Amino acid sequence: MNEASCRNEAVRVLAVDDDAKQLSLLARLLTKRGFDVRTVEGPIGVSSVVRSFDPDVVLVDVFMPALRGDQLLSIIRRNAGSRRARLVLFSSADTDDLRKLAGEANADGWIQKTFDGDELARSIRRLIA
Repeated sequence: MNEASCRNEAVRVLAVDDDAKQLSLLARLLTKRGFDVRTVEGPIGVSSVVRSFDPDVVLVDVFMPALRGDQLLSIIRRNAGSRRARLVLFSSADTDDLRKLAGEANADGWIQKTFDGDELARSIRRLIA
């Protein structure tokens, strides 16, 4: 049983991307499906949001101009506190490339960017099961 189930709460998702429109769409898709979603535009300040929001899953875009998503995962892991959220790369990159990068970054998983809300929700729930 995952921590969200134990708390009898919605799964908390923090999404990090440099594209505000993508973040807005992602938040709408997941909120509509019962997730508690917070977004951060770009990598600055993400560790403090992880500590305060205490997400179950952190979705991090791979290709951001200030800092790559795989690099941001390392920073979050070091600085975000004791509770271990699932750290997930989220990108439209080629599936094989994304899988390889997630392995190299020691990510807890990866999700191909999709705007099929049901598929996205299933992918997130599989990661925390």
